[in-house]
Amino acid sequence: MQNELLFFFGCFLITGLVVTCARYAHQHLTLLVVFFGLLANILVQKQVLLFGIHATTTDVFAVGSLLSVNFLQRTQGNAAAKRAVLLTFASFLFFCLVTHWHHMWIPSAEDTASVHYEHILSNMPRFFAASCAAYLVSQYTDIGVFSYVSKRWKAIPIGLAILISLSISEWIDTVIFSYGALWGVMSNITEVLLISYGIKLLAVGAMALSSQLLYRPQ
Repeated sequence: MQNELLFFFGCFLITGLVVTCARYAHQHLTLLVVFFGLLANILVQKQVLLFGIHATTTDVFAVGSLLSVNFLQRTQGNAAAKRAVLLTFASFLFFCLVTHWHHMWIPSAEDTASVHYEHILSNMPRFFAASCAAYLVSQYTDIGVFSYVSKRWKAIPIGLAILISLSISEWIDTVIFSYGALWGVMSNITEVLLISYGIKLLAVGAMALSSQLLYRPQ
């Protein structure tokens, strides 16, 4: 029960932060896109039991990054959203380069942390390569779907527009990342994919509902 409560608390906390920035400091939404995107990749290796199944703790950050892009579109337009996506992609590449540089240093005899960094960072290049591909495709898909839905149905509630766009883009993200990062690592990728997407849908639903309840355009 603790993990489930933490999951929904994270959804509401992230949505609250995004909505607050959208209303009062929308120039900081780009920072949230980058921040949540990096957290989703850095913390992805921790596994937990969530609703009785094995999962990671970072799906809420992946959804939070896309949610930030949606509100960036809403407040500043498609061009600003695309710039944020490219900035996040550049941040991914820089982080991967810096962690590899850090990994190359020879530790001293007194060092006790290198073995832990070795364990955490050893899979980073593959994770980040798959994540970068998934991120670009899913983010641009999300921008396109959110823009189409908002223009096609101008009176559509923002929560419903977010639900539609994020459900589609998270499916694409999950498929690309699962097969790119986990092929040969896990035996039943399809099961992992469906479970991961199911958890992301819960996060999408919680954040879409929270957005509808909290967001009031100025």
